[in-house]
Amino acid sequence: MHNIMNLFKVLLSIFITLCVLQSSSCLAIKTKKSYIVYLGGLNHELEPDQIKDSHFEFLGSMLGSKEIADEAMIYSYNKQFNGFAAILDDEDAARIAEHPDVVTVIENKGRKLHTTHSWDFLKLEKHGSIGSSSLWKKARFGENIIIANLDTGVWPESKSFNGTGFGPIPSKWKGGCENETLVPCNNKLIGAKYYNKGYQASYMKMDPSMKNARDHEGHGSHTLSTAGGNFVPGVSVNGVWLGTAKGGSPRARVAAYKVCWPPTLLGGECDDADIVKGFESAIHDGVDVLSVSLGGLPADYMDDGLAIASFHAVKKGITVVFSAGNDGPYPGTVTNVAPWVITVGASTIDREFQSFVNLASGLNLKGLSMSKPLQHSGFYPLINAADANAKNATVMNASLCSEGTLDSKKVKGKILVCLRGGSNGRVDKGTQAALAGAVGMILCNDETSGDEIIADPHVLPATHITYTDSLRLNAYLNSTKASPMMDETKNEASPFSRGAGHIDPNRAANPGLVYDLTANDYLDFLCTRGYNKTMIQKFSDEPYQCPENNSILDFNYPSITVHKLNGTVTVSRRLTNVGPNGSYTVDVKRPAGISVEVKPQILSFGKKGEVQKFELTMRADGTRVIKDYVFGELTWSNGKHHHVKSPIVVSVA
Repeated sequence: MHNIMNLFKVLLSIFITLCVLQSSSCLAIKTKKSYIVYLGGLNHELEPDQIKDSHFEFLGSMLGSKEIADEAMIYSYNKQFNGFAAILDDEDAARIAEHPDVVTVIENKGRKLHTTHSWDFLKLEKHGSIGSSSLWKKARFGENIIIANLDTGVWPESKSFNGTGFGPIPSKWKGGCENETLVPCNNKLIGAKYYNKGYQASYMKMDPSMKNARDHEGHGSHTLSTAGGNFVPGVSVNGVWLGTAKGGSPRARVAAYKVCWPPTLLGGECDDADIVKGFESAIHDGVDVLSVSLGGLPADYMDDGLAIASFHAVKKGITVVFSAGNDGPYPGTVTNVAPWVITVGASTIDREFQSFVNLASGLNLKGLSMSKPLQHSGFYPLINAADANAKNATVMNASLCSEGTLDSKKVKGKILVCLRGGSNGRVDKGTQAALAGAVGMILCNDETSGDEIIADPHVLPATHITYTDSLRLNAYLNSTKASPMMDETKNEASPFSRGAGHIDPNRAANPGLVYDLTANDYLDFLCTRGYNKTMIQKFSDEPYQCPENNSILDFNYPSITVHKLNGTVTVSRRLTNVGPNGSYTVDVKRPAGISVEVKPQILSFGKKGEVQKFELTMRADGTRVIKDYVFGELTWSNGKHHHVKSPIVVSVA
């Protein structure tokens, strides 16, 4: 054995020496990663197979042979945009990026998933009754609209996706269901596909049983049913909160594109190459709305596969809705910020799943829970999980109620106090408490979680209480009902926190005026970001000339933002009439320390589709020192039902 080890050491030293003396000898062990090579718009004179062949020829010419290209290729994007995904080393990727036909080369990124009474809160119904003025009735509950999501797949047996009562599938639909024996479709669930080649190239091979569109995680079924699930009466969680579940468009058809897989040690769940392929497939299949509840860190648009793919979807008239992410509330934590998509944040609503903890001392603590209350009228012993650790478990891990850390002899028959945090989720903590024999659980926030509490469906009676209550045990939790437009500190939310605010679907269906945006507006936006003519042309599928004197300040967004105001600045906007004829008068709540002048102050519209422009001029008025952003509001009103509001955000140089 000693001689074998010495021989191994000699061989290893020889190999290292060869690597030092001949760098080419070590090229074979260079790390390879997956990349997306974006070539811009399609040549519509070519068939998809011809475009696919051109991708293999191009990659083969760059890597040295068609055989190497065949092995490296992951996906060819050839139906809606021009590009491919391939496994490359850094040098090959850099060399390909320099080719004149290449718009950009994007390193494949791993994305993370973002995660009933909502429709009452949004005034589409009231206490389960749907009024005649509800947008649901006016829009026929989304009849025959096709909604798709890019997520973890779908659970086809869910009643939310039952096809009973639906007519024939819309004739425009080109999609379908892969492996219908495992994921059967119907006239409601009309599409189910999966893409995992990018994930497998970047992370790991997967069990063949996973290679289908069935949802083994739950996130995809949740988001798809939220968007387009059927009316399903008699729904409850653990036997409580009985009601009717329904999606935003209950009569819509739905399709699932599974692009997310089990989390890896590197944190990835959803791979860009797979997501982009899902986008291309959904566009080709004929969806109307794409829901995408996943994301990563913000990136430049040319380095963001999701931004590029969603641009092509929007150009085809598809509404793309992204989640804003799970991070924050700190600056710069919103993801999916391309201006051509709708980015949706989270908020509280005007309902709580209240639960109470009654202590023998007479103290009552209010928390949130979706569990059945304890039926016994007396008191149970209370034990801190930190005091219930198993022999081989640390106090810290036990306090988090992690798997295998609790001593059932100490826990059995008691209410267990667990700390939020760690690697295990909130519901799993309840599961561990139940397995250890607890009759109930109190989940306490740690300091970093503060007073944010969440109602979860636990397997045993459980209540989630705040950090404040965890420390003092005598503070009554403030209700979030005070105002849905407060930020996490209970102060009035600024536009940075609330964005455009809560949507009112009924009023949004009849806004009066809109700040319309076209594909050319988005290209102008890219021009202001410094994209050159060649890049813009490939991004847009056709020649495009950036306007002279183009300014980001004139991008026709409903919000008006001026960063580092210096002197006098004028911004312009245009409004399109989509309501009755009439005149609108402007009202301005100016930001503190900023003078604001709007010209003209009255806009008159004589027909639908008419466009009117206005200018807004701002300057610091010298009445105060402005150290941070200040906020105002501009409103166009016809004095009746239409009030078109825009936030004004200004900082001073």
